[in-house]
Amino acid sequence: MEGRNREILELFLSHIKEKHADDISLVCCYGSYVNGTANAMSDLDFYYVPKRNSFNKLNIAFIYMGIGYDFWDMSWQRLEKISDFDDMLTSLVTEAKVVYSHSAEDERRFHQLQAKILQRTTATTSKDMISKAKKHLNEAKVNYFNLQGAPNVKSIRLASGNILLQISNALLLTNNKFLKFGIKHHLEELLSLDILPKKFHENYLSLIKPSDLDEILAASLDLITSTEKLLDDLITEIDNEPIKITDFIGLYEELTSIWNKIYFNCDAENYRTCFIAALTLQSEVDAFCQRCRLPPINFIDAFQYDDLLGFKKQVQKAEELFVNYLSQLNIPVLRCESLADIHNALKRASNT
Repeated sequence: MEGRNREILELFLSHIKEKHADDISLVCCYGSYVNGTANAMSDLDFYYVPKRNSFNKLNIAFIYMGIGYDFWDMSWQRLEKISDFDDMLTSLVTEAKVVYSHSAEDERRFHQLQAKILQRTTATTSKDMISKAKKHLNEAKVNYFNLQGAPNVKSIRLASGNILLQISNALLLTNNKFLKFGIKHHLEELLSLDILPKKFHENYLSLIKPSDLDEILAASLDLITSTEKLLDDLITEIDNEPIKITDFIGLYEELTSIWNKIYFNCDAENYRTCFIAALTLQSEVDAFCQRCRLPPINFIDAFQYDDLLGFKKQVQKAEELFVNYLSQLNIPVLRCESLADIHNALKRASNT
């Protein structure tokens, strides 16, 4: 480590050992001085993990010899989120080097999080990761909406740039990968991914180079739609795997309360609650039919706020068809006629 940054690190570690040994679990370094890409203007990237979330007394930002530094807290809870890919600062864990630990257990806990992430990066694409990717895709769609009404060049650049970053996050998650070098080699790392949408490289540059709004809009839309198709195709591939009947045991029993809510509110002529309940139920039924490769069961299209009786009949037909699908797939439905039936079911569950 270059002399200036080494001196700063030693100063901080000495202060922690003297004043806050019982407050700090870890101090970690990451970034250029760990991965070997430092230059003369590089700072020292480091953070500390406090023993308790409320401790942040060591947070400090300063300039030394013209270089900006920032020492900040990273809670164990946030580290857990990162290890689950719910926070995209993955390299701050995987590429980090522990330079101080309060105990061997603290260091072991951190290394377990590193191992958890690396294990995920060697796994095949999963529905869980695609679900996380779709959250970023949805954020990109929000920014596309903002882009369409952008009043000036600054707003255009911000919206299109956020689209680029959110799509990048979605693609990293789809590939079970993360950026090792942050923004330093952003495009290069993305282009090394195995799974990318068509024209990704071209669209990436088309969000940066042009100043014409129409060009940026076209590239943004193409990037969003091609990424969405990619994710949907991957979901279809996964869904074509053999159906696990056990995944759907208890589903109808859970959804029964929503069906009953719709019927009750139809009879009560409460169209607002009826509509919201129907939306929830339609989404659940759609997911079931798609996963089991069955023809869709549609009923939300029959909703009319001034004809809830007619809508109730359509929902009843949908329930009958849903139960029929369960029968075709040999998915059992647990119906209890007495407390004794419930008790017996509990005993059977305890013995399995």
